[in-house]
Amino acid sequence: MDREKWMDNWNKLRESTCKTAEDVGTIARAGAAKAAETAQNVAAYGRLKVAVAEQKAEVNRRLRAIGEMVYATHTGAPTDSDTMEEALLAIDELKSQIAAKEKEMQAIRGVRVCQTCGCANDAENAFCSNCGQPMGRD
Repeated sequence: MDREKWMDNWNKLRESTCKTAEDVGTIARAGAAKAAETAQNVAAYGRLKVAVAEQKAEVNRRLRAIGEMVYATHTGAPTDSDTMEEALLAIDELKSQIAAKEKEMQAIRGVRVCQTCGCANDAENAFCSNCGQPMGRD
């Protein structure tokens, strides 16, 4: 093989190796970015799950307090209706916050819940896989 042909083959091999190295680098960067995104999603999901558990515990504490108020009324020591209403509204607000956090958790998991039947669907579904109703856009 003459020197010119050998150099031509060498240059082609070098270019091919450089291109392959670039491709591997691009794939590695994409993989690292996806891993970082997944880690962020897992952390966000965990924070939301803890917050939901804490809020559900607070709802239960408030429900027990309302139960005590109702029982006090039964035993002849009625609770002021404004106090009872305030306690009930606080529970409504907590339940609204819980629902919003649970919706965020579903979004992180790539799930949407059908408003008609309650079935979990992939986030991309235009129609519910269970009842066929339009999923709508949140």
